[in-house]
Amino acid sequence: MIRITVYKGLDNPSTITWRLVKDISITLAREYELDLTVDSIEVPTIDYENLPKVIVNGKIVVEGRIPGVDELVEAVFNTIKEKSIIGPAGFPLPVSDEHLALQEN
Repeated sequence: MIRITVYKGLDNPSTITWRLVKDISITLAREYELDLTVDSIEVPTIDYENLPKVIVNGKIVVEGRIPGVDELVEAVFNTIKEKSIIGPAGFPLPVSDEHLALQEN
């Protein structure tokens, strides 16, 4: 499972980022059958300099600006590559944590 979290304020860039992340996650789940969990955390602040912030599986991929679509998609696929093997067609094949543990031994 891939978890995408958006830390957002009450500003327009945060709202746009949240909508963008939701739309991209729906498309990736439908087209690539990815197991994605998307949630947002609203940060009550008057200083929006570091918001929005997009985190994919614990890694900050965007901070303080609206991300590009390709940037978000690349972050998701890079996360998959970290926990997968490359299949014969060059695409990542997700594997379980148990399988990765066996490969390391």
